[in-house]
Amino acid sequence: ILFILSNVLLGQENSNEHILDSIYKNLINKNGCHIEFEYSFKNDNYKTEKPISGNVTLYSENRFYLEFNAPENQIIQIYNGHILQTFFLEEKEIHIDEINNNTGLLIQDVFGSYKEKYIIQKTEEKNTIRLIPVKDYSEEVFNNCIDTLQLPSCLKLPKQCKIGISASNKKLLNNCLKKNNGYLETDVKSIDIELNSANKEIKSITQKRKSNNLEQITIKSLSIHKGNKLIIDSTKYKDFEIIDFR
Repeated sequence: ILFILSNVLLGQENSNEHILDSIYKNLINKNGCHIEFEYSFKNDNYKTEKPISGNVTLYSENRFYLEFNAPENQIIQIYNGHILQTFFLEEKEIHIDEINNNTGLLIQDVFGSYKEKYIIQKTEEKNTIRLIPVKDYSEEVFNNCIDTLQLPSCLKLPKQCKIGISASNKKLLNNCLKKNNGYLETDVKSIDIELNSANKEIKSITQKRKSNNLEQITIKSLSIHKGNKLIIDSTKYKDFEIIDFR
């Protein structure tokens, strides 16, 4: 019975991984996938009265064009692979910056790196895939622990050999990381991906944080975009002040 159950669970995990791979392939392509969405947010003290509309066009190599229509802050954000430009329409400002983990898009982060950053967890909801963040750690502390414990140097980050380590050494490594504050904190508790039961396309993404923040992106429509939205008409924003944070 245990053997059968383990194979069933493994089959479900592989199936979910295949679904996520398929979604990513359809969403992220060189021609651009255009997504109309609604965004809502709530925590212990605040809740959006009604969802905020927006749209995003996703391209390969993490490039994107985003329009966010919050009542108090209408923005356009463009990442062309080199710089991140944020257009604040009300303030007539353009902020230029480099992209990092905090300025990337949730959709890209989930589907582009879920195999490295998350593990798939079984849920009671039939058409929902839950992702739990894996423990991440400081590369410097991790490599120092490898040296301290005299473990094979090829286990060091960023490139690791796949020889593995014994359970006892894994415990020692875990203790070393904890002792030296090697684990990096993450505020994300879980990410639920709800699928359309008919075609298995993405229906919504709900991100739950430890601070009781709940963010949800509801997909209204998906389509292939014709043209390149990453190239803008600069004359349209000639009166905007440019602020460079690089």
